[in-house]
Amino acid sequence: MSGFAAAVLAVCVIAGVVALELLLFPSLRFWNKPVDELQQGIEAYRKLNYDGAIRHFSEAIVRRPTSDIAYNWRGMTYQSKGEPNKALADYDTAIRFNPTSAGLYYNRASVHQAGREYAAAVADYEEAIRINPAYAMAYNNRGNVRRATGDLDQAISDYTAAIRLDRTNAHLLGNRATAYRVQGDIARAIEDYESAIKLNPKEDAAFNNLAWLWSTCPQPAYRDGRRAIEYAMKACELRQWKDAASVDTLAAAHAEAGEFEGAVKWESKCLEMGNMSESDTAGAKDRLELYQAGKPYHSEK
Repeated sequence: MSGFAAAVLAVCVIAGVVALELLLFPSLRFWNKPVDELQQGIEAYRKLNYDGAIRHFSEAIVRRPTSDIAYNWRGMTYQSKGEPNKALADYDTAIRFNPTSAGLYYNRASVHQAGREYAAAVADYEEAIRINPAYAMAYNNRGNVRRATGDLDQAISDYTAAIRLDRTNAHLLGNRATAYRVQGDIARAIEDYESAIKLNPKEDAAFNNLAWLWSTCPQPAYRDGRRAIEYAMKACELRQWKDAASVDTLAAAHAEAGEFEGAVKWESKCLEMGNMSESDTAGAKDRLELYQAGKPYHSEK
C-alpha cells in the first residue's frame, strides 16, 4: 500500500467519524504528514482532552496551512470548550479554504445559533441546505431557530422536511410536536410525541414533554393526570433521576391527578436538586405554593 493510501486509510478507521469527513471535506484525501497530528487530535477530542486536541490540530495546521479539516476540528474543539469566537474564526478560515462543504456552514451556524445570532445562523443553515439538499439536521436546526424567533409555520415546515429526509430520528418528531404545542395545535403535538416514542421507546424528551402537556395543558380536554404520571416516571427513569425538569413534570402530573401530597414531595425534590436556571427555580417555587394549597398548575398557553 502506498503512503498516500495508508494515510487516507489511517484517517478512515477512526471510528467512522473521519470517514464521514471524507464525504463532507474532500480535501482530506490530500493529507500526508499532518494525518498523524489529526488522528491524535481527534483521539484527544473524544477523551475530552480539549487542550491536547487543540495542540495537535494546531500542529497539523502548521504542517498544512490550507487544511479545512484541521481548522474544522479545532473549531469544533473550541466550541466544545466554550470559546465561540475562536470557533467562529476557525470555521471562517475552513470555509475560505473549502467553500463547498455543507458541514462547515452547519458547524458555523451552530455557533451563531448558540449565541442567539439568529439571522447569521439561518443564513449558514440555508447555505448548508443549498449545498446538500438532503441535509436533514440542517433543516431541523433551522427549524429550531425559526421556532425560537416565533416563526412557527416556517419551523414546522423545516421539521417536516427533516422528517421526510430522515424517518429514523425520533427527536425530529419531538421538535415538530413542540412547535405544534406552542402553536396551540395540541392534537398534532400529541400525535408527534407519541410517534416519536413509538419510533424510539427511549426518547426521554418526548416522554417528559407529553407528560407536561397532559398535566398542564390550557385546554382541559387534553389533560390526563394518570397518564401524565406514567410518562413522567418514565422520563425520570430514562434520565436516571438526575434531571430537575423531569421531576418538576412528575410533580405537575401528581397535582393534575389530584395527588397533592405527591406533588409537594416531587416539587420539593426538584428544588433540592438545584440544577435549574433562576427563572426555572422561581417557577418551581410558584408551583410548589400551588400544590401546597391543593391546586394544580396549568399553563396559560
